[in-house]
Amino acid sequence: MKRTLTTGLLLLVCVACESGPTPSESVDLLVEAVRSKDSVEVARFIDVLRVAESAVDPLLLAAALMSRVDPDRFRRQTGGMGIEVLEQFRPMIAPLMEQLFWQMMLDPESFQRGPLSMMLGNQELPFEDLATAYQGVLREERQGNKAIVAIELLNENSDRPPMVFQLRLERVEGDWQVVAFDNLSDAIAEAMGVPVF
Repeated sequence: MKRTLTTGLLLLVCVACESGPTPSESVDLLVEAVRSKDSVEVARFIDVLRVAESAVDPLLLAAALMSRVDPDRFRRQTGGMGIEVLEQFRPMIAPLMEQLFWQMMLDPESFQRGPLSMMLGNQELPFEDLATAYQGVLREERQGNKAIVAIELLNENSDRPPMVFQLRLERVEGDWQVVAFDNLSDAIAEAMGVPVF
């Protein structure tokens, strides 16, 4: 009797864990939370610091590529700093990106002011309003507690085709959370207009 009850309880727990939103639905819910500026729901569906940490190497690689492909533009956008100086800022990049994400979510108009403006110069962000740019999920691949969800972002101010970002998600306490961008290097290179690396 005890064994049957234990087995039944374990099955109920498994069903409860699987009854939440799918990875694709979690991405949709994340976008809705960003649109409504609901920071609690945003934090439920994305680990901003982990995403930022996963972006550090692609960003520095993109900066190094720009310094070789277009050194004048690189100097303008970094205030004359060399790539070696940027490398010294490595420990601060992820926390800064985390701060910029929350700034973008809570106050999108101020997103291009402050530290980001030094990097962008007069160049506009490819997606000024990520919630508006979001075109939906293209595909989902799921394996156990990990998933990849490909989404499409459209820059309405450009004639370029939509960009595809691959989000890596992990199940955390019953919810699916975005933890990294899998193809960020390619996306950055495309947004910068430099050869894909």
